Amino acid sequence: ISAACLGLGEMRSLCYEKVFDVGHANRGYLAAALAPAQLIGLLIGTPIATRLLARGPALIPRFVAGVSLIVAAAWAGFALSPTLPIAIGLNAVLIAGAVRITPVIFVALSLTIPPKVRSFGYAASALWFLPGVVIYGIIGALADSIGLRAAILLNAPIFLIGAAMIAAAGLEIDRDIRRVWGQAAAQSEVLYERRQGRVKMLLCRGISAKYDNVQGLFNVDFDTDQGEIVALPGTNRAGNSTPPTDTPRAARPS
Repeated sequence: ISAACLGLGEMRSLCYEKVFDVGHANRGYLAAALAPAQLIGLLIGTPIATRLLARGPALIPRFVAGVSLIVAAAWAGFALSPTLPIAIGLNAVLIAGAVRITPVIFVALSLTIPPKVRSFGYAASALWFLPGVVIYGIIGALADSIGLRAAILLNAPIFLIGAAMIAAAGLEIDRDIRRVWGQAAAQSEVLYERRQGRVKMLLCRGISAKYDNVQGLFNVDFDTDQGEIVALPGTNRAGNSTPPTDTPRAARPS
């Protein structure tokens, strides 16, 4: 989706030139006249995204997926637009929608990537631009053989596929955010304990247990200091592998 957004401007300009015979100067005027659509998209989309984030982070991917569907429809309409005014109107929808996609995705990334590796996570997320860049290059190459309108229309499925992938990510985002928050809380507690002159031996977070319906821990997640070995001695069934409660805890130094 992000790669397709990057290619929007070039393909729109080519469409104005090749399909509607708009000259260089007039294309510049059109670009300047449509620039406020980005601001409109931000003014409309930001409050909506903020309210959805307050209701639940899982709604953010659904919001991005919904915007992507609108952009895909506008993209297809732009490719098939019979007149220049219709193309300009759909272009404004494209700009207003596309400007909302990438920033909201990075908001979701900031919530789901642990602080220590957030820079690396942002860098790794850039790898997802590569498939889109390759596909965009292929579509550009096809424009000479299948026609510019058909080539532009091929971008719509990219948005649809991306919308489906992002919507699916909403199923996991809540759990990922809880893990990041739990880790941040654990690190804060460790720092506090050290400032008080106390050093943790073992830090546990999500543990969970359940023995009646089996399961048997699963979310065990614990920390020790680098190079340190911590043992919990005890006889079998003494409870050394089970917390006092099966309610997950953000941090618990022992």
